[in-house]
Amino acid sequence: MFSVPDQPDELSSVEAMKLKQLVLASGAPRTMSAHIRAFEKFEMWADCEKIELFPITIEKVLKYALRLDSRECGPSVIPALRSSLKWVAARLALELPDLQDMRLKALQDKVISMRAKTLKEACPVPMLTVRALERFVVRDDQPSAARVFVWWILCMIFASLRFDDAIHVKPHELVWKEQGLYGVAWQTKVDRKRAGTRFIVPDVGFSSEAWLKCGWDLFHLFWDDRDYWIEELNTRNEFLKGHPPSYSRVVQWLKFFCHLAIAMDGTISEENQSALATLSKNLTAHSCRVTMLDAAVHAGRSAQEIGLQAN
Repeated sequence: MFSVPDQPDELSSVEAMKLKQLVLASGAPRTMSAHIRAFEKFEMWADCEKIELFPITIEKVLKYALRLDSRECGPSVIPALRSSLKWVAARLALELPDLQDMRLKALQDKVISMRAKTLKEACPVPMLTVRALERFVVRDDQPSAARVFVWWILCMIFASLRFDDAIHVKPHELVWKEQGLYGVAWQTKVDRKRAGTRFIVPDVGFSSEAWLKCGWDLFHLFWDDRDYWIEELNTRNEFLKGHPPSYSRVVQWLKFFCHLAIAMDGTISEENQSALATLSKNLTAHSCRVTMLDAAVHAGRSAQEIGLQAN
């Protein structure tokens, strides 16, 4: 008879980490990355607030959800958070509180009601502001990170992209052609075949500036192997490495750069500057989606043309 060496009852930290990585890596890659990223944001919030994340309690989840609401999160963010918590907990055998808690559901319903109304009533970006943003992209006296962010906003406007679609674009799948910039949004709420939604940012504009090509060249300075288009803009000079854009910060930066671009344009009268600045206060990320569609409707374009613009 041969003897079997004694085995420890518990896994070592290295073994446990390897198994954790294997478990989290099982499943559809895109689904996996979305859930893990959402859980990591929850961890980061707890760390910033000096809160012990484990054990996860309903009070901690509620505090985080309230923080998301205070930052004007989209209507799908809290439901997605609940799904991500369940997904990670199921794979790591974590104990979760009752996510059907009435307080959490009431907060979720309130966010959905308020944000859905905001999306439905989103005001378009004025054309004079769009023209000012185009001129901002080609300004050599502005930081490259700020110009790339504004370029991304303009791409959303001219391609009529939803905010979520404009995030889920892999940089290496963007293709420059004579007509403009071609891309694929790999995760959209209207795509049912998981083939992604194709879009084009046409090489056009309301100014004489070659803003699209200029921004495309600048974008290569921030090129990386990731599954989202650009990273979170941390300051006017730098992006936050490894973090996709969040809705609330994008809206804040959008309003800021609209004000700045209008002030720096030089061709807009003081009266128009004041009016445009007032309108900028009401902009949301969804304003990018509706800008060209609103213009097409007011210009009397055909239903086929409007449908094409809406992807």
